[in-house]
Amino acid sequence: GQYGLFSSEISKFLGNPYLLIVPKLINVAAGCLVLGLLLHRWLPSAIRERGKSERDADDLKTLANTDGLTGLYNRRHFDAIGASEWAHFQRYRRPFSVLLMDVDCFKIINDRFGHDLGDNVLKIIASVCTSVRRGSDTAARIGGGEFGLLLPETSGEAAFALAERLRTQVRACTPTIEGQGVDVSVSLG
Repeated sequence: GQYGLFSSEISKFLGNPYLLIVPKLINVAAGCLVLGLLLHRWLPSAIRERGKSERDADDLKTLANTDGLTGLYNRRHFDAIGASEWAHFQRYRRPFSVLLMDVDCFKIINDRFGHDLGDNVLKIIASVCTSVRRGSDTAARIGGGEFGLLLPETSGEAAFALAERLRTQVRACTPTIEGQGVDVSVSLG
């Protein structure tokens, strides 16, 4: 306006300090709008996705540690827990027992009556192990017809009593095929 490039009205308008602040306020408002949209749409989705991925990871961990047929722990997890319990035993010198159980003549049961009955026998033994064990004990299927129990804070005499209880309960739970009971027994040590 001073040099005659603009008229005096335009010079007054362009010289207004609000003209410098308004674009900055518009930028801040646009940034807040974008941030609000991100937080409103993206954040809940990201939280749901993270929760789902944690559940999936837990499911995979469970699948990796569990025998699919019996629902008991598998041998790999049994070995890992056993190593931990053994270290605990060595450090504190508290009683610790391990029971190993084998289904007598399991191959003959599978060959004579079929694998479906053999699977049923394994499930029965797994349910007996689950019902007999304490909350601190670990039961696992460690092989075809082999099971193991880790018994922390359990003396040899108490482990023997548990083994006898397992043996008699497995003997009492005989599966049937075509109306005929199939004798199942286990050896423990």
